[in-house]
Amino acid sequence: MVTKNIIRVLTLAFSVLALPLLLGGCGSTATMMGGYADNASIAIVARDRHVGERVNLYVDGTLVRSDVKVVKESEATRKAERIVVAPGTHEVSVVNQGGVELFRQKVFLSAGKVKLVVLLP
Repeated sequence: MVTKNIIRVLTLAFSVLALPLLLGGCGSTATMMGGYADNASIAIVARDRHVGERVNLYVDGTLVRSDVKVVKESEATRKAERIVVAPGTHEVSVVNQGGVELFRQKVFLSAGKVKLVVLLP
């Protein structure tokens, strides 16, 4: 009986500690169709907080595009600027005009697809 309670407590403690590690990060990505057949594209979107901000996009540490307007995630198909990059695995980071990094993640960019970089609050 005592052993079962200890196992339950340990399982609960592990779950609570592991959950932030699994769900952690400062953004997410999604993929949508449409783009150039031999190239990949990135679009920067947000749910609420960063909509309308101007940001800089870095791929593998190199500034690829500056002054990109962040659009609402629900309007990505119509309004998001698509930045063309080579397909493959890249480290993508988004920095606001004040120099604060809003997103950094290693992502795989598929040819002919648009990767949505979603900035979370």
